[in-house]
Amino acid sequence: MAGMHLAVYFGTQEAIKVMSHSQYQDSRDSYSQTPLLWAAEKGHEVVVKLLLATGKVNIDLKDNRNRTPLFQAAENMHRAVVKLLLATNKVNVNSKDNDDHTLLLWTVKNRDEVVIKLLLETDKVDINSKDEYGQTPL
Repeated sequence: MAGMHLAVYFGTQEAIKVMSHSQYQDSRDSYSQTPLLWAAEKGHEVVVKLLLATGKVNIDLKDNRNRTPLFQAAENMHRAVVKLLLATNKVNVNSKDNDDHTLLLWTVKNRDEVVIKLLLETDKVDINSKDEYGQTPL
């Protein structure tokens, strides 16, 4: 893990503030994780805000499972981070992972009513999107 990745992983805000001026916001580690992916996965809300504020992060970069920061935050029950990412109006809510699951399909299968509601409120969700088995969220 590189310095920026470690700072994000542990939520070290001061280090992130210093490093956020570098060109490494979208650098990947051996798991294809970017700093934003790590921050979303760990639920570091302040760190996510810092990274988004740089304007230099690609909000939809995917990890080795083809999951975005939004997916990572929802999967790990970090609803405040989910709200932050959705509030940017830049996330692709219909992005698919390695199993062709959209976040809506995944949250329906896992019965996360809060995130389901947040996703539906965006009015951008494709409720008819199918996974590799032809299943839809409905």
